[in-house]
Amino acid sequence: MSGVLNTLDPNDRLNPVTIKNWAQQSFAPTLATTTRLRPNRQISVSLLRDFSRASKQKWRVIPVEIGKEIHWLDPAGFPLASCQKPESWQAEYLSEYDFELNSNDRVIRSSVYL
Repeated sequence: MSGVLNTLDPNDRLNPVTIKNWAQQSFAPTLATTTRLRPNRQISVSLLRDFSRASKQKWRVIPVEIGKEIHWLDPAGFPLASCQKPESWQAEYLSEYDFELNSNDRVIRSSVYL
């Protein structure tokens, strides 16, 4: 650790308040300039399969951009749904988010990839 922490009494270096203040001073400018875009929490889709006899309603899907559309495929590559590409769509979402199709509601929900 550098700067402020080096000038402190060794016992103060482990003080949580001191560490918090140091972290805020050191990284606040970086965090303030980083704006993270995220996909819409819900995206309405048209189903490409008949799910009426499916035993489950939620499916993990992967977005594939085709022109002005997104086709939502299961991990094996079968197309399950499609939609118009939202204006705010970013190709990077594929590596940063998980997507789940709810076939009953006909929506894709996104969550941060862990």
